[in-house]
Amino acid sequence: MQLECKKCKSEIPITNEMIKRKYLGAMYDEIYYKCPVCNKKYIVAIENTKARKLKKQGNKKEYKNLLDKINGK
Repeated sequence: MQLECKKCKSEIPITNEMIKRKYLGAMYDEIYYKCPVCNKKYIVAIENTKARKLKKQGNKKEYKNLLDKINGK
């Protein structure tokens, strides 16, 4: 998958190695990637403990619904 960086207009080939996870506290993780050219950070999602549990169980529909709720969609 390729995306265009909004800051530097570079084409970004998104790979699994580019996706990072950062613990935010209170059991929340931020999932993000950065443009390799200008280092602009793009947040993919915020996950909590319940979301991680649903993902591990393979419950894709409930996982997506919970992520949408957490991320304000």
